[in-house]
Amino acid sequence: MASPCRDLPKTLRGRLPHSTSAIKQAHEAHLQRKWNDEWKISSCYAHIRSLDPTHTSKSFLRLTGRLRKKHTAIYIQLRTGHIPLNKHLNRIKKSATPYCLQCGGDQIETVHHYLFDCSRYDRERHILRQKLGHNALSTYHLLSDKATQQALFQYIGSTKRLHATFGDIPVPPKPQVKTRPQHTGTCQA
Repeated sequence: MASPCRDLPKTLRGRLPHSTSAIKQAHEAHLQRKWNDEWKISSCYAHIRSLDPTHTSKSFLRLTGRLRKKHTAIYIQLRTGHIPLNKHLNRIKKSATPYCLQCGGDQIETVHHYLFDCSRYDRERHILRQKLGHNALSTYHLLSDKATQQALFQYIGSTKRLHATFGDIPVPPKPQVKTRPQHTGTCQA
């Protein structure tokens, strides 16, 4: 129950000043809501959501947390389409054509084409499929699953398609799998 105004000290009888911290927090929350609303109507939203349904930075950090900067850069560029393949290079005026020169110029060289369709890399893709099985046929698994990292980067390195930009692309170390200690069922006194 609140005290009557006359019983309060004189400094507490008027209006209290606003908390600067609370104002900043409210402003940040408003900006985050506004960003989320604008992101959901952007043209990239559906594509990124198909790669990572949670579309959180935490899931991307789990995926790339122990990788070299080069590997992380490749992941980002593959996921956004801003990778030195002809579709992107043509868009930024660094290539005369968006078409795949490996396939005779009748297919646009996109990330999907590079990973799944380009006939120039059939041998490398066959090796990828042997290692990953049906996961090698999924953009989601290739670009969002930690278990596919080694095979994906081996594929990228063996095609040499991105060598001009990234140089040699080593295979990252095998991801560590966290294991839970097993309960032995015995008590220690």
